[in-house]
Amino acid sequence: MGFIYYWYYYLIIGTILIFGKAITCRIAGIQHHHYQIGYSPCLFSFSAFNVKISIGIIIPFPWLFKIYEVHNNEKLIPTPIWRKREFSFAKRLFGMTGGVILLYLIAMVLFCFYDYSTKHPYLTVENVNKNGLYPDKLGVELGFRTGDKLISIEGKSVDRFDEFAKAIVIDNARHFTVDRNDSILEIIIANDDYINKILYNHSSVCSPIQAKAPIIIKSITPNSNAEVAGLINGDKIIAVNNNAIYCVEELLVTLNNHANEHVTLEIIREKGQTPKNIDVLVDQNGKIGFYFDPTLEYTYEKKRLSQSLFAGNYFITQYLKQLKNILFFKKAETKKAVGFSRIGNLFPQPFWKILALVLVSYIGLLIIPTPISDTRNVLALLIDQFIKLPPNAGRWLGWIFILGLIVLTSIADVLKVLSP
Repeated sequence: MGFIYYWYYYLIIGTILIFGKAITCRIAGIQHHHYQIGYSPCLFSFSAFNVKISIGIIIPFPWLFKIYEVHNNEKLIPTPIWRKREFSFAKRLFGMTGGVILLYLIAMVLFCFYDYSTKHPYLTVENVNKNGLYPDKLGVELGFRTGDKLISIEGKSVDRFDEFAKAIVIDNARHFTVDRNDSILEIIIANDDYINKILYNHSSVCSPIQAKAPIIIKSITPNSNAEVAGLINGDKIIAVNNNAIYCVEELLVTLNNHANEHVTLEIIREKGQTPKNIDVLVDQNGKIGFYFDPTLEYTYEKKRLSQSLFAGNYFITQYLKQLKNILFFKKAETKKAVGFSRIGNLFPQPFWKILALVLVSYIGLLIIPTPISDTRNVLALLIDQFIKLPPNAGRWLGWIFILGLIVLTSIADVLKVLSP
């Protein structure tokens, strides 16, 4: 199934890029009338702006993804636009940008469509502060404590709790103000490597600071260990084996670590009642047999069209910040742990949003002159104005850039290890 989705998105991206370049090339007077994407036979074709595009059998891998110019029913490998020296520099540059421009415009429309048509759930800081924050081990290392109430980030008050995660993961925020037991405290993160730890030590992009939520049982599975032990709907779990539990994620990890064992749950059944202990058996899958009640109240936001128009640009800004982190992180292993799939986890992802994310991420890849991006040809065009380059120059310029980047980052990693 994953391969089918990969093929599908690659088909969309390839078609958009070719169609966009075909339009700008025609506007610039660089005449291309008929393209075929993929191998023969032709499955179907369509035309727009006097440009015909035929779709054949597509193999969705960079060097097997073939595009041909069709002249008198003969398929020819397209001559790169930068090598068409009979046209001016400006026309060739404009012709090469059409694919990226169209990709960008479609992504922005999809972002706007999704953003405007969706009610966005989010936690307000006010609701989170009713129970306070819950830091994991890394969050405690950064200076946070269970029950802290968030006041501001970098001196600015925040309304949405998701801004807290983005401030840590993307913006490298270092200054936080919290209310701890009615005392105002300033938490300043001085460790330059804390963002590396967050991304490398977490399986997905998430904040090391969670919202502390009461764990209240919503329903009991019939004939389960929970029912046998005497747990009932509405029980509030506050500890396991005399160790305080502050969030659902922590409870699930604790139960999983005690699979096939008996644990003692400390619960509160009624408000003001003395906590009681209940012994229960955890099954081999780390389950007891109950479901939780979502106790944190979410707020739902419906955006105006004027706000949704900029949703795509907002994501691009966040993506470029993450790209900067990827390129300039000190630790080599951290670079493997970040990227498009990680930053995407900070945003909801239904179909149209995923498609928009894919298009935008591909634009990010096109910015770098790799052996398969159009940017390598822009680089070749610039150099060709001064030194006439051979036909395959675009490809080896891309390889030179990538290999050079690998060498530079490797040297930086070695220097980091050797530095005191």
